[in-house]
Amino acid sequence: MTTDVQARFLALLRAGLWGGAPGTDAFAATPTDWRELRRLADRQSVLGLVYDGIAALPAPLRPQTPLLRQWYAQVVRIEHANLYMDEALAELCRLYRAIGLRPVLLKGQGVARCYANPLRRQCGDIDLYVGRRGFRGANEIVLAADSGNSAQDARPKTSPKHALLRYRGVVVENHRIVAQLHDRRSRRHFAAMVAEQLEAPAVPGRRLALDGCEVVLPPARFDAVFLLLHLFVHFLPEGVGVRQICDWARLLHVYRAELDRDKLREDVAALGLGRPWAVFGHIAVACLGLPRDEFPSFDGRDPQTAEAARQVLDMVFDEGNFGFFNGRREERPAGFFGRKLHSYRWKTRRFRKLEPLFPGIARKTRWQWFRSGLWGLVTLRRPE
Repeated sequence: MTTDVQARFLALLRAGLWGGAPGTDAFAATPTDWRELRRLADRQSVLGLVYDGIAALPAPLRPQTPLLRQWYAQVVRIEHANLYMDEALAELCRLYRAIGLRPVLLKGQGVARCYANPLRRQCGDIDLYVGRRGFRGANEIVLAADSGNSAQDARPKTSPKHALLRYRGVVVENHRIVAQLHDRRSRRHFAAMVAEQLEAPAVPGRRLALDGCEVVLPPARFDAVFLLLHLFVHFLPEGVGVRQICDWARLLHVYRAELDRDKLREDVAALGLGRPWAVFGHIAVACLGLPRDEFPSFDGRDPQTAEAARQVLDMVFDEGNFGFFNGRREERPAGFFGRKLHSYRWKTRRFRKLEPLFPGIARKTRWQWFRSGLWGLVTLRRPE
């Protein structure tokens, strides 16, 4: 059930996302707990957007000046972080191009351009798809270029999906594959999407000009599916924040005229994302304000989807950005085996809660996670 603070948070967020003014009746009826609302915006990584919504309120309904100044100072830091991230991204793309690579920017600074003010979107890291062939070269050139890397950062942390490095203090993920999917049919279809839309010589992608450098972005059709896939893959085991849903909603809005809805339905069905598409789409429309006609296949009359969306939004509010505030991190015991047991118990409870909402896909993900964790225990494979 949405609380009073959450309802006002959503009203301000909608104003920040789409422009216009939030309704003033709710704000005028009773005093607003602005400190709690700011804490919620911080946990959801949408401080800048909510601040824009506050700026649209009449002056008497805004927070008191000291709190508003503190909030604005945080927004300025977000803007500076985005400018710094853009500089680092442009430099990285030049370095990669110099050794013959053609990186494709995933999410992040690319999707930020779907916002009215890209600098108000809170940034995270830089994800670049370089493919299997370019993976080693991309990692080596980042390590060689950044003399500020500590001994700990001198060797990238690698996984089957990507390598994690630092460049000028910014976290960089070089992807040899874009995403890991758990069933064969989905993997085949997604691999075909990557080959056709990211790897083809004449990729019909988008371009972003940064400091004289052209950064390649995925086509809108790819991102319309991938942004949902990415947030759902994170939501199942750990959680996501409102910002990830905002990214997806803004992209659907900006590219509404050029998205082929029939092809989108084909991709969503082939990847087994029909249920997540409907549930998170309901949140995007009913809670975040994406116009109904801009979301393919929206059905606001389905009570089961509406109820699932309500429960998912409650989890998003409780857990915050990537599940950082769900409490399990503070509860984790010391020791490798203690952490593994704690993680098993916590995620087992989580998947039991999610399986009625996302039948099939949550069960498959749970089994894949269990097998991976069991293999780690059998081989005593600790995280790098």
